[in-house]
Amino acid sequence: MGPITLEYAIYWSPVPFIRALLDLRTDPNYGDPGAIAILLKAGADPSARTRIDELETALESAERANSLEAIRALKSLQKP
Repeated sequence: MGPITLEYAIYWSPVPFIRALLDLRTDPNYGDPGAIAILLKAGADPSARTRIDELETALESAERANSLEAIRALKSLQKP
């Protein structure tokens, strides 16, 4: 997901959830790592694999995109 978190939500989430992201001041432009925290608090599964492209997890996608803030946010959720 990384820099396209809100776009991902637009494709896969109900409109009220997207409105909630925007109401919480998620930046509609790419590059808002705060949106990741909002999605996770709302119950998004960080270990879920996409059903398109590389069939990767959010962390794998963030690593491929070299999105350091997204990588940090997602790794902070990993259990030791």
